[in-house]
Amino acid sequence: MYIVITFENQKNNAMEMNYLCPHCRAQLKIDNELILTIKSHKTKHNGLLILDPQVGNYSLRYHETIDFEKGEEFDIYCPICFKELKAKKVNPKLLYLIMQNKQGEEFEIYFSRIFGEHSTFVLSHDNIIERKGEDASTYYNYFSARLKQAINS
Repeated sequence: MYIVITFENQKNNAMEMNYLCPHCRAQLKIDNELILTIKSHKTKHNGLLILDPQVGNYSLRYHETIDFEKGEEFDIYCPICFKELKAKKVNPKLLYLIMQNKQGEEFEIYFSRIFGEHSTFVLSHDNIIERKGEDASTYYNYFSARLKQAINS
């Protein structure tokens, strides 16, 4: 059995959540913006990427000299320790961060590293808490297999 729960009042919830690097545990959110470092595979440009921390909001900002094409894969790094944030154990096309609420409870958050692809998963204790985006079905099997493995072990 899989549990899928949606957070109440997402806009306020995003303001209360912190986002941490899974490597150095640095805070990646300032005010209501999630700040990461990116590198384009195609153009080889580097820069900062600013995301909205609300789960399922796919608006982003970056410098105008960084030119992404829809479907292009890009690398994302922690701006503090510069380690790659690729979710290698789940699917290398996903990004992995830690999301933490005010009470200190932590969630795993995964979202697509493919420009224009909208897919986000929030997991807690091997349960899917939130699943957003029109492309989420592309990755659902990776998470359901992981959840089945957790249940059977």
